[in-house]
Amino acid sequence: YNITLEDEYGASDTEVVTITVHGSNDAPILDIDNIGKVYEDANSILSTTGSLSFSDPDATDTHTISTSYNYDAAWNGGTLTNEQFNALASGFTVDTENWDYSVNNDLVDFLAEGEWITLSHNVIVSDGHEQNDSDSEAVQITIYGKNDAPVLTIDNAGSVTEDTGTTLTTSGALSFTDVDTTDTHAVFISYQGDAVWSGGTLTAGQVVSIVTGFTVDMDGWDY
Repeated sequence: YNITLEDEYGASDTEVVTITVHGSNDAPILDIDNIGKVYEDANSILSTTGSLSFSDPDATDTHTISTSYNYDAAWNGGTLTNEQFNALASGFTVDTENWDYSVNNDLVDFLAEGEWITLSHNVIVSDGHEQNDSDSEAVQITIYGKNDAPVLTIDNAGSVTEDTGTTLTTSGALSFTDVDTTDTHAVFISYQGDAVWSGGTLTAGQVVSIVTGFTVDMDGWDY
C-alpha cells in the first residue's frame, strides 16, 4: 500500500507498506468406508472393498496414502496361531481411491457357525509436512464363519458265519475329520429296513433279532 502525507502547500512524501501473509500447514481430511465383511465359503478368495477420499484446504499440497496394521486380529472361538495372525493381516491394500481386503477361504475354513475373526488397519493420508500433516481412520474387517460338515471314514462291510461261536461278532473302525475345529460331534445309527434272506422271507421277529445287535461309538462299530 502507498501511504502519502501532504501539507497545506501541496508538498508530500510517500512510503510503501508491504503486507506478507505467511501460510501454515493444514492437515488433510480423510473420509472412508470403515467397515468390511467377508463370509467363509462364499468363494475361494474372500474379498471386500471400501471407498476413500480426502480434502485439503492447502490447494498445492501433494498427498500419499499408506496403511498400518493394528496387530489386533482376534478369533472369538480361540487363539490364532502366529501363522494365521500374520496371514490374515497381509491381505489389506490401499490406493488413493479405495481400500481392499482379501483372504483365501482355506485360511479361515476352521471357523465354525457363529464364530468370527476381527482385525483392523489404519489408513493414513499425509501431505508430507513436518507438523499437522496427516489424518487417519481405522478400517475394521470381520470374517464370519460357516458350518462345514464332518467327513466320515468307515469300514463299511462286515460278515459273520453261523456256528463259529455262541455269539457271532464282527466289527469295523470309524474315524472322522472336521475343519471346524471347535465343533463337537455325536455318532448315531439308523437301520435302513433292508434285512433280506436269500432262502425266503424273514419274520418280523427274526428281523428284530438280527438288527438289534448293531452298536456304534466314536471309534468303531460292532455287530
